[in-house]
Amino acid sequence: MQVRAVLQATTIRDREESLKALPSDLGEAFAGTMTRIKQQPNALFEQAGKIIAWIHLEERSLTVDELLCSLATKDGDTSFNPRGIPVRETLLNCCHGLVVVDQETSTVRLVHYSFHEHLHKQDQILDLTKAQWHSKIACTSLTFLKFSSEATGDTLEQNDTRITLLSYAATEWGHHLRRSEDLPDAPLKLAEEYLYVGLANNPLSFRLLCKDIYYYPYEYLNSLIDDITPVHIVAFFGISRIMVDLISAAWNHDSKDGYGQTPLSWAARCGHEKVVKLLIEKGAAMDSVDTKYGQTPLSWAAQCGHEEVVKLLIEKGVAVNSVNEDDWTPLSWAAENGHEKVVKLLIEKGAAVDSVNVRSRTPLSFAAQNGNEEVTKLLIEKGAAVDSVNVRSRTPLSFAAQNGN
Repeated sequence: MQVRAVLQATTIRDREESLKALPSDLGEAFAGTMTRIKQQPNALFEQAGKIIAWIHLEERSLTVDELLCSLATKDGDTSFNPRGIPVRETLLNCCHGLVVVDQETSTVRLVHYSFHEHLHKQDQILDLTKAQWHSKIACTSLTFLKFSSEATGDTLEQNDTRITLLSYAATEWGHHLRRSEDLPDAPLKLAEEYLYVGLANNPLSFRLLCKDIYYYPYEYLNSLIDDITPVHIVAFFGISRIMVDLISAAWNHDSKDGYGQTPLSWAARCGHEKVVKLLIEKGAAMDSVDTKYGQTPLSWAAQCGHEEVVKLLIEKGVAVNSVNEDDWTPLSWAAENGHEKVVKLLIEKGAAVDSVNVRSRTPLSFAAQNGNEEVTKLLIEKGAAVDSVNVRSRTPLSFAAQNGN
């Protein structure tokens, strides 16, 4: 009866209050509801599967309109059919209360975080593996990008149905494809078609992706996007099988974007070990320095805390004490951002514990300033000078005290 009360509750607050009264282990209750979903007519069962899978595996929250648009997009479609959009009022009925609409944000979400946890422990979602669902989401996104390219790129109107899912499709397709690329039916060819032709035909989707990568407003992108190649994009998403095809097709794997960053820098920054290894094997320049920040692939990996990538680059011969134009070392970047495992690895591989930048700041001063306690302890244990001073005679303790650490 308690479970039924949750599923029949009509508002988000009602559902959450009902869920509080349930036992902590809701697995049996959720499994029972999923069984009832399977017993629906096939069309409703399929719709419920798509809804639950999209929401559980989403890279960011989906709006109701985005979800509706995704359900109307079928594999192999050559144009978007607005008549295929489900009726909004009955959209979630097939999910038996496991999915709700957040009225404040107009986004869809699972009824409770515990349902997310339940799905996280499962190998499948309604008879398909999560990799298969990722593949389907990638296919839907790439198919939708073909629809929007039928319009003239930037001339799409805001009320055009085709723009509804464009932002999600343009920025997230690669993340879903990476998680499913080992499947025999992964939509790799569809992705390559988009990279080779779709980007040129759909400048709006390209700009949306670049905005997501660089965190820049549209007006500042013009100086950057002309130099971005499919190799950069595939490195950013970390799709190794497409990278193999691009290199085989003689794409320049050392090309530089508007900031002078190579595909290897992009892959290292995002922590895509397989792609980093592949690029190195194909002869990519491992010590390339970008023109915007003066950073190498190793410093990017260290800054972002990607331990395995850092280890791989060092094993391949990259200088562990390389510096940028301000004399920041990979250890400085890792310490500032609190990446304890990376700090430990760098020190083990010979990183100078008391390296100083142009303002005589040490890794310890950065760790202390940001309250990275475990990194601070580790650096001191490894011999970092506690009373080192910068150009203004400030010690790590003064930086820590300033920020209340």
